[in-house]
Amino acid sequence: MNYFDIMPKVSVIIPAYNRAHLIPAAIQSVLDQTYRDFEIIVIDDGSIDATKEAVNSFKDARINYIYQQNSGVASARNNGITASRGEYLALLDSDDAWLPDYLSLMVEKLDAHPQAALVCSDCFICNKDLDEILQKKWHNSAYDTIEPDDAERHPLKYLLRSGCFISPQSTVLRKSILNNTGLFDETLVTHEDLELFIRIVREHPVKLIDIPLVKFRKNDNGLQSRYEQMCQDDITVMKRTLAAGGLAREEKRFAIKRLAHAYHLWGWYAFYKKDSSLGWRRLFRAIMINPWDSGPYIFIRKYLVTSTKYSLKKKVLPKLPIPVSARLKQCYNWLKRDEDK
Repeated sequence: MNYFDIMPKVSVIIPAYNRAHLIPAAIQSVLDQTYRDFEIIVIDDGSIDATKEAVNSFKDARINYIYQQNSGVASARNNGITASRGEYLALLDSDDAWLPDYLSLMVEKLDAHPQAALVCSDCFICNKDLDEILQKKWHNSAYDTIEPDDAERHPLKYLLRSGCFISPQSTVLRKSILNNTGLFDETLVTHEDLELFIRIVREHPVKLIDIPLVKFRKNDNGLQSRYEQMCQDDITVMKRTLAAGGLAREEKRFAIKRLAHAYHLWGWYAFYKKDSSLGWRRLFRAIMINPWDSGPYIFIRKYLVTSTKYSLKKKVLPKLPIPVSARLKQCYNWLKRDEDK
């Protein structure tokens, strides 16, 4: 019987772009799984390096290599999902790796909870060589700590508060639920995972495993070049989430805070790029969305007001809503008081 006549339980989808030097470790981590009923689908998103040769160096009939013109990670994942034959979908990034019991524990959890749309585990955040563990993703005091029991009950609240704590590389989901929720949004360059998981958790329960089963490679390469796009996409996702309605009071509060914070960061980036006019507009947009967030006021007080020679008070404050104007006047008075000392 031909291998492709057998339907695997799990389809592992690995998108890749110019990852010839990294993808072998990702593929090997799948082949080393104690759970064996899977196929591997590598979607090469238009690589111009030796990614194809790196994938084809594995002589395993379970690996299916598919090339596409460069269209982004959302498109690559969607094409992998379309080509998949498994009941469950396991997403893995080409620069990360699973621990050997990952699929076994994830499939066992999903089998035991047929009502759950997906199961997600914690991750080890590692150095660029994956040979040193730096921290756990969910239990990390430098960022928001995730309480798995509460996050399992209120996943939308945690997605809006803390971002994508449900990481693609540590998630196995039922393929069938995508028939209702849809696939990854290919119009998003970043945050496509957050947007999909928000849609999923609004309709379906999820299960979490509070054990790190994935090695996530900490790599900031290209982050600065994508910073503005990340802010834009975060704003798009939050606006879409708020417009859909149906949020609990706390969920709506976190969505508004996240939206305002994205405008704040987007404004900061404009100042960083020496476009102060655009920076001001984005910064005041953040204030108008959430006038009670002190972040923009601190930014104005610390870095900007002195360079404007207090033109802020005469030209900007009268045009703002009263809560915003009041907070900025307070900010102005703080600065003036400090100068008079």
